Amino acid sequence: MGKMDRCHYSDLRLLLAMLCLVAVSVQPVHAQESGVGMLPRESERINSFSLSAGDLGVLDEYLSPNVYNGPVLGLVGHRTHLLKRDSSWMYSSFLKLGCSSLTGQSGIGNFQSLMLDCRLSWEKIWVNTSDFSLSAGPEAFLKFGGLYNSRNTNNPAQMKLYVAAGIAGEASYRFKIKNYPIALGWRANLPLIGYNFAPTYALQYYEIYYFDRFGEASHFAWPGNVFAFSHQVSLSLPVGKVQLRLSYMGDYYRYNIDGLRCRMYENSCLVGIVKRIEIKYNGR
Repeated sequence: MGKMDRCHYSDLRLLLAMLCLVAVSVQPVHAQESGVGMLPRESERINSFSLSAGDLGVLDEYLSPNVYNGPVLGLVGHRTHLLKRDSSWMYSSFLKLGCSSLTGQSGIGNFQSLMLDCRLSWEKIWVNTSDFSLSAGPEAFLKFGGLYNSRNTNNPAQMKLYVAAGIAGEASYRFKIKNYPIALGWRANLPLIGYNFAPTYALQYYEIYYFDRFGEASHFAWPGNVFAFSHQVSLSLPVGKVQLRLSYMGDYYRYNIDGLRCRMYENSCLVGIVKRIEIKYNGR
């Protein structure tokens, strides 16, 4: 396996070890005692903002046959609220912007990467008790950005565009250590079918633009040729009037189209703030 395939999971192992240490002394936390990890109530919106840092590995055979690795920094925003009063459905929006500078395995040459992920989901609340909640439903997914190879003169850049429909889900377990409420959460996103932009090696970008060959770079995407998956494990703690959220996020995107492969694997740690905001409900 290549360097990129041996992704750096030390941060995840540290988080899981910490959770195992505290698991022996947990008690369920009642809903009326804390809002940590709870789903949004009526007339309430949950906003979160996080900073992320981690490792990104990229293989893009349109630009280079080599694997590039390096640090990635990002901003992540997430918002959730009920669709309407007394609804068992909630709406969730997610944005992530990440940038990185990557170096080849030989130490020569580098990639610059800038990627935006946007996810909109409509999730049904299947379970919502005092200590556990589970929601899942359909999702719209967008990945857009670009890669730049400083060594190339003919094909120096590659645009990334992936639009898909899929499913999303989230589970949260709430407990106490002594009298301190804590929530452990897991969220997953799986795009299934959609559109993926991927030109062949012989197709230049100026040909796509000037000779209207955009259709040759457009492909129907399904898990057989394009696979994307992201998930997030989080630990939420109350700090004053807000919540502190510590998370691990894994984000995977790869395709094999017309004999060209692309793989992007990101593993990041996040530190963020979660705030529950009372709103005048208008159903949106």
